Amino acid sequence: MNQTSAQPQSAPALSDLARTYAAQALPGLFQSYPMVFRTQAGLRVAIFFYPAAVGNPEDGFEVWPPTYTVTLNAISGRLEEIRACAPIEFHLDHPTDRPLGKYLSPAHRANAEFLTRQAKWYQAYDGLISAFQEAAHRPTRPDAALAAEFLDLFPQVTEAPLAPYYRAVGKEFFDWLAQAKTR
Repeated sequence: MNQTSAQPQSAPALSDLARTYAAQALPGLFQSYPMVFRTQAGLRVAIFFYPAAVGNPEDGFEVWPPTYTVTLNAISGRLEEIRACAPIEFHLDHPTDRPLGKYLSPAHRANAEFLTRQAKWYQAYDGLISAFQEAAHRPTRPDAALAAEFLDLFPQVTEAPLAPYYRAVGKEFFDWLAQAKTR
């Protein structure tokens, strides 16, 4: 089966693969959610690894800019690269010596309400990744309901301080999602 007809791995599976392949090489860093993007070689996902600190667990934890980007082939799940990164590479001007903001604590992310939102977000993401792959070969708009659910849940699930990084890497994906509103 060639790569253009093969289906992408699920977003949770890609997150697990990044953890398996990269987390051992990057101890002490936190892992972001996957962000899909396209290259001439096909569909890829970027996963950020970033420093974070927990002061008061009730307040969540402080998130610093990513220091590494892990790239996986979205179809095979194969690790392609672990690369040190800096905000300037994403056209961002964030100082690296202080946090960007706060994100939910592990305890907050373990409650049923968050886990339900996360599962729904992943479900929408998986449907969109497959359609985004097809859109490279023939003009295809995203499913409006999936796009709306993904965009609604994105800031509720992902690390808000990393949103500019997600949007920089996934610009083409987010632009494609915006097409759902123009139907």
